[in-house]
Amino acid sequence: MKKQVAVIGIGRFGRSVASALYNLGHDVLAIDKIEERVQDMLGKVTYPVSGDATNELTLKEL
Repeated sequence: MKKQVAVIGIGRFGRSVASALYNLGHDVLAIDKIEERVQDMLGKVTYPVSGDATNELTLKEL
């Protein structure tokens, strides 16, 4: 069953989790405030997003 998952923070651990879930066929939104990390996830998750996940307005826009 395909699920929708959000991974907040795509450092070493978050990147591994996001990639594994995406490879299992799930829709994965990965968010990080460091643009370089987001760019690295292009093609490796469904929705790579650059933004501050501690900002409530940023999360509401998703």
